[in-house]
Amino acid sequence: MKKVSTILALALVLCMVGGAVADEIYTNAGKNVNVPINVESKDAAFSILKYTYDTNRFEYQGTTINDGIQKGFKDGQIAIADISNKLDGNIGSLLFKVKDNAEKGASLVDFTASGTFNRDEKETTLNVLDQSVVIESLVSSFVRRCYSLILGRSADEGGL
Repeated sequence: MKKVSTILALALVLCMVGGAVADEIYTNAGKNVNVPINVESKDAAFSILKYTYDTNRFEYQGTTINDGIQKGFKDGQIAIADISNKLDGNIGSLLFKVKDNAEKGASLVDFTASGTFNRDEKETTLNVLDQSVVIESLVSSFVRRCYSLILGRSADEGGL
């Protein structure tokens, strides 16, 4: 028992020193997870977003795009349009179920944009932020929650 408490204490100290990347989403096997779609552009009005993910860890459940944005879906692609040139910030999310036998650790949901135009039909750029989904073990999940309780804030607020 002393060995387990020592390991947990060491893990807690390492967590306090290290911290986590802002775009990491923590979850456990068997759970559903929403992966935000965050884009950056000054004038994009239309784009095709492609996304890839580890099919050994995740089952795709669906896509939600915010109201006011026109959308179309096809096999790992999302066509989005907003003639007011407001394709900037969070525009929606992808929903995945983490498979029960998913390997622990980080897995990237990779986004790319192509065919991006402004409302004058001129080519422009749209950056899509990739998201890292971290599938935790029960111990690391416990340590992260303890850390949040000790500091009085959630890991998503800059804790871990």
